[in-house]
Amino acid sequence: MTEPITVEARRTSDGHLRPVAFDWHGQRLAVHAYGREWRSGETEHMLVQVMGERVFELAYRPADGTWHLIRAPQDFGPPRARA
Repeated sequence: MTEPITVEARRTSDGHLRPVAFDWHGQRLAVHAYGREWRSGETEHMLVQVMGERVFELAYRPADGTWHLIRAPQDFGPPRARA
């Protein structure tokens, strides 16, 4: 899935881009936690968590300033059993 989305984001004092909220399926979702971040070519990827412990993968393309939703909660595998 690669879906263009609208994201409200800020840069931290150390230069990291941090989404604050994003619009998806007619809802405004506030970001509560940040996970892994990585680059793939010219695109910055990050995992973010919203209410209900739902995780999304967002991607930012600095060249054109666009954001895309790469994976939504249903795109991640089932929860792992705890040992």
